[in-house]
Amino acid sequence: MSKAKAAQDYQYAHSIAKVHFYETFLNKYLRMLLSMPNINEVHIYDVFCGRGIYANGHKGSALHSLDVINTILREKIKAPKVTLHLNDINKEHTGTIQEHISKLSKAPLCHVVYSNIDAQEWLLSHRDTWRYTHNYRNRNILFLDPYGYKQIDPQVLSDLVLDCHADVLLFLPISFMYRFTQYAFNEDANNGAKPLRAFIESFFDEHHPIRTSSDLNVRQYIDYLTEAFSFGNQCYSSSYHIERDKHNYFSLFYMSKSLMGFEKIIEAKWDLDEENGCGFTLQPEMGSIFEEQWKIERRKEMYYKLHLLLVNLLSNAKKATNAIVYQYILRNEYLPRHAKIILTEMQKRGEIDCFRTDTGALAPQGTFYLNYRYYAKPCAIIAYNK
Repeated sequence: MSKAKAAQDYQYAHSIAKVHFYETFLNKYLRMLLSMPNINEVHIYDVFCGRGIYANGHKGSALHSLDVINTILREKIKAPKVTLHLNDINKEHTGTIQEHISKLSKAPLCHVVYSNIDAQEWLLSHRDTWRYTHNYRNRNILFLDPYGYKQIDPQVLSDLVLDCHADVLLFLPISFMYRFTQYAFNEDANNGAKPLRAFIESFFDEHHPIRTSSDLNVRQYIDYLTEAFSFGNQCYSSSYHIERDKHNYFSLFYMSKSLMGFEKIIEAKWDLDEENGCGFTLQPEMGSIFEEQWKIERRKEMYYKLHLLLVNLLSNAKKATNAIVYQYILRNEYLPRHAKIILTEMQKRGEIDCFRTDTGALAPQGTFYLNYRYYAKPCAIIAYNK
């Protein structure tokens, strides 16, 4: 059995990490969406849903997402309508999921829709429909876990995010793409390299390091793709790398025009990677006696970098609204709780002040209004005193 086929039948550590991240993000984002009075419907699409249950008994993304939806809806007296759409070209896969759900002791609290459409056709069809029917009261969340990358058209991906305002979480086999990118641009590359070449060409010109540099490492490769998935900074994008072994990485890429969705992705990253907020790394078989000290040092380095970023923003602008600071923090992939620690220390040293815009009075010590609620309606100015 090939490794690719085995990965479809058995859930290994990297697959568990992938599903865990999706589940963590969905729990955070869906919980927020279902609490908003201006949301009528939420549709969650697992376009390559797979078999649902792996041969080793582990649940796949489809059933984990159903668990998240049911848990949240049980907590609510009233909530917007939620629909889970499960698609896979293999009817046996969706049949297995449907059979499993039918045997549950409690019926799903959301509507579940099954389909067996070729993924490329599915994405094109929904792209064309959503372009003309998009409604901000209805949210569409797409989880794309393709069997490779050939089924992902960059233009369709861009349209779904920018024109249709969908939240997209895309899983890609990074190490394979990384290893073969330069080969794909060789004159003697075989036809099998054409899809990868087309994918890379759609994002990067001929002088870009991802096509020319022989010193590029896999993390830099992921960073370049993350930047590309912002489609020229027209949307928010982030990535979460997943280590399969020492030589193989996968990555989840998030792209959306929703700052709220972006914040929930950043929260999920820091929840699952408390030290770096970057990704899943296999733990060494034997731990180091210095590991705790290294954790402390890494945490100090993280706060030092954030401090430099905040000083750079505030010293150049001299003053900034809470909304500007909030968005800046997230774009640099930190959380408001991280920034609050730094800003509070700066405030104690007299380096900054925070003023309410409605009264002009100083805000309470340690209060900076760094959340989505106050992003929509900025209410404070953070002034740099140096």
